[in-house]
Amino acid sequence: MSTWAWAHIFGRSEAATRGFSVLCGALAAAVFANLVRRRLAPAEAIVATSVFLLAPLLQYYLAEARGYTLTLLLTAICIEAFEQLWEQPDRRSAYIIYGAITGALFLTSYFGAVMIGAHWLLWLARLRGPGRKRRIIGWMIAQAIIAACLAPWLTSLLYQLRAADVMTQHSPITPSTISTLAGTAMLGYPLVAPLTLAWGIPATIGWVLAAVGLRLPATPAAQGRLLSLRTLGLPLLSLAALVVVTHAIHPRYTITLLPGIAVAVAVGYSELRRSLPRLAFALLALLIAGMLLSRGLRQMQPVEQFWPELTAIVAEQARTEEDVVLFMPPWDQRVFEYYYAGPALPLIGAHHYDDFYYIQGHDIKTTWTQDGAVAVTGGYRRVWYFANSRHWEGQPLTLPYRQIGHWQKEWLELSLYEVPVP
Repeated sequence: MSTWAWAHIFGRSEAATRGFSVLCGALAAAVFANLVRRRLAPAEAIVATSVFLLAPLLQYYLAEARGYTLTLLLTAICIEAFEQLWEQPDRRSAYIIYGAITGALFLTSYFGAVMIGAHWLLWLARLRGPGRKRRIIGWMIAQAIIAACLAPWLTSLLYQLRAADVMTQHSPITPSTISTLAGTAMLGYPLVAPLTLAWGIPATIGWVLAAVGLRLPATPAAQGRLLSLRTLGLPLLSLAALVVVTHAIHPRYTITLLPGIAVAVAVGYSELRRSLPRLAFALLALLIAGMLLSRGLRQMQPVEQFWPELTAIVAEQARTEEDVVLFMPPWDQRVFEYYYAGPALPLIGAHHYDDFYYIQGHDIKTTWTQDGAVAVTGGYRRVWYFANSRHWEGQPLTLPYRQIGHWQKEWLELSLYEVPVP
């Protein structure tokens, strides 16, 4: 809904469409900087803000016209609202604000449940001592507001829960997948060989610093470590539980942990600096160097620059009565539709995930077999075939037709096939 409203105001150009993500990311950084400025020591706040701003995962989604930086913004606001509630548990307006923000977060991403679950666990500690009844009532008011936010969309939510299993690429939970997930949360998507160690070592260092910031016992005087536990420790447990239940382990879901990671790294650096200042500085320097390297290499990679070139080829040579366009992976159809400016052609792919995977029953891991591809393209004279190796790691599709054209731009490949007359 936010993207729809943004497009009606600023248009549908590529710069305008991506601009909403940039704005949300910038606002998330501002909210987070204000949060740590008020709750951490000055040096810790500077380190936390630096880690947040340099996070490769943030940089990656700043460029994507999707909802992940909006999720990050609402996560930062949700943390701020909960911290105010934590500091002033008897202020009724704090419950109302928290409920509204948390409802918006969950409507933006169901992985907002990570923060909701952590806050439920934390609030159990608030239900002791004087004022317990008032706090229980206030907490129930906050949950009622969250429920009111969800109520108009409940039917859609229940449908999504049924359909999600079909449209999720379930992966086995192994030490390798978990370590990759943790590394990506800290340092962005893995770098390929021979730079794998330049990604893995700084990511490990980052988690070592975060672990120092999370270590127990944390006394009431240790405000930074307590903030680390509230923003990363318990949300990490919530995320682990959600991953076990859903088997959805794509790194983008860890973006809700980014504020907590920045806090924990800063607090861990501060704690280590008291006893081992040189080691603390060296570890932080290596982490930041790794972030800069990862960001720099990511910025050198094209985002979607190849699509305009290849869609223009299709537009120039298209034959409306003879051609069809096939996509692997199928979800690239929507990217093609955005850039394509030629005559209307039949498109075989996933414009709407629900229709393609849930209604039509395609398998998200395989989608097209050779026989299946022949079945859907056999009635046409020519087949344009897009293959995106960056977003598809399965076996390449081999069409049993005569290839009459081929173009390749690194990871994006376009082939033109002629279908024999029966």
